[in-house]
Amino acid sequence: MRCLLLCLLLLSVTVGSAANLDDVELVKAVEWQDLSLPGTSPQENLYQSFSEADKGLAGWVVYMKETQPEKIDSDDADLIEDLNKAVENFKARGFDWAEYRDIRNSGAGKVNPAVLKKKVDLPGFLLPVEGKENMRVLVPWIGKAHDPPPPANQTVLVTVPEEMNLPLPSLPVFASGTLQAGSGTSRVRLEAGSIEIKTAYTMKISAVKAYEE
Repeated sequence: MRCLLLCLLLLSVTVGSAANLDDVELVKAVEWQDLSLPGTSPQENLYQSFSEADKGLAGWVVYMKETQPEKIDSDDADLIEDLNKAVENFKARGFDWAEYRDIRNSGAGKVNPAVLKKKVDLPGFLLPVEGKENMRVLVPWIGKAHDPPPPANQTVLVTVPEEMNLPLPSLPVFASGTLQAGSGTSRVRLEAGSIEIKTAYTMKISAVKAYEE
């Protein structure tokens, strides 16, 4: 369903150059949840405690139940079974997909002031932006064209220096740069098709290096 960051092979080559850190505060590395505002509800806190796989599954449930009802065909018994099983499993753990959807939708574009104007190393995938060779969208996972994209405050629109060589979009990296607030929508290329992704952050990349746990 998704190609998760921790399930991919690691890169072995480091590219890019160091940034001038004189006017920014250094943060060695941040987690994607740091880009969201701290949870203020039991549902949000419960979601943040999930594994990356369960977070992806929760997003899929919301997407299929709310935004893609036409994809749930009464003849597609396997899809319906998988969806119902996921809903029941989450319910048994106290997670309500509809309540979480409402919380996510209300806060999806809100940035965390604590990470702004700071030099960060953020793990993810750099997806090409259609029509803009020097732009990428940094995301925590790669989905398929019919999968839901991450929330806006879990994505970063990045500017890439012309001289920088980047790995394939399917390979995970650490991208370094200074986070800024900036909302927008970009259409990115996937292996099969393309998808529009909303972003709440921007960043000019200063270095890209191999992803390592």
